[in-house]
Amino acid sequence: MKKYLKVILIVVGILVLIGIGVFLYFNLTYISKDQVRENIASQMNVDVSDLHFSSIDLEMDENVYEAEVYYQNREYEFKIDARDGDLVYTNYVKSNNSVNNENNNSNNEVNTNDELTIDEAKALVLKENNLDESNVIFSKLESDYDNNMLIYDIEFIYNNTEYNYEVRASDGQIISFEQDSVH
Repeated sequence: MKKYLKVILIVVGILVLIGIGVFLYFNLTYISKDQVRENIASQMNVDVSDLHFSSIDLEMDENVYEAEVYYQNREYEFKIDARDGDLVYTNYVKSNNSVNNENNNSNNEVNTNDELTIDEAKALVLKENNLDESNVIFSKLESDYDNNMLIYDIEFIYNNTEYNYEVRASDGQIISFEQDSVH
């Protein structure tokens, strides 16, 4: 009986040590979910209390946290590097002409950031085709990070033709362009 008790105590002790080791590994290797919330709020330039996080999941195969966030009745997705907290992906687009502006002075706003906004990228691709925004139908306006570089994916339809542009936000460079006939 004493032998079994000793074996059970040893097994329990080993399991406790393994549990402590796993706990320490995750706490020392990955950022916390609170840090993920703070990083997302910082990216969106809002207070954490203004956001509703429906989920924050650690995807160990990609070493990222995937978060679904609601802000002003819209859902956004974020992927945050689980080790250093860098933004990997989001479909949230910062816009100078956003209706979310507290002052609502979109005509007087100046982009203080060196990167283009989504509205500036839209204007760039419309100018590229000598088109006016009132003549096109935008089907996609998204942002994505590719190698830590903000890229805008802009799709619109004009005169039975679909245009698809990828524009680098840092310098307005058109990275890719496709044009397809719409039937």
